[in-house]
Amino acid sequence: MLSQTLEEGFRFKSICALIQGSEPLQFEWFKNRNAVLNEKGKFSIETTSQLSTITVENVSSKDAGNYTCVVTNDAGKDSFALNLIVKVPLKWRYEPRNITATLGTDVVLECDAIGYPQPNIKWFKNEPFKELITEQSVLKIDKITLSNNTTYECIAENGADNSLRKEIRVNVV
Repeated sequence: MLSQTLEEGFRFKSICALIQGSEPLQFEWFKNRNAVLNEKGKFSIETTSQLSTITVENVSSKDAGNYTCVVTNDAGKDSFALNLIVKVPLKWRYEPRNITATLGTDVVLECDAIGYPQPNIKWFKNEPFKELITEQSVLKIDKITLSNNTTYECIAENGADNSLRKEIRVNVV
């Protein structure tokens, strides 16, 4: 199956035509096996005697899926399928914040983002040099010490041409 990848907000357009076959031709479009109907401002299907075109305006993650065109005539039917993948820019699900912690206590720092593809989360400790600590959304520091009195950085990336970064200051008292 062919795939098309678009970023959220773009227009998706696919053409379905029968190379060989006698008229009359009947075209039907499906998304994930459900019939697609014209919907003003969102879906439009234009069909001539030879081909059919589907257009999806302002694609979002809800529009991702398998689009199938089925062509039928007196001799039988044929189909064409395309998988639409929609990249969704990252947004914070939980944006980390600066904290003050008491010496010797356990500290939990959380950082989480949503988007498509699923984001990868990485935590770095920035002092005395930048060091990768974990690739989880939760950073747990057991029995915090003065060496933890520093800046941490959470980075979320998903390959959709954007990333999120946030520096968090941990003050130990």
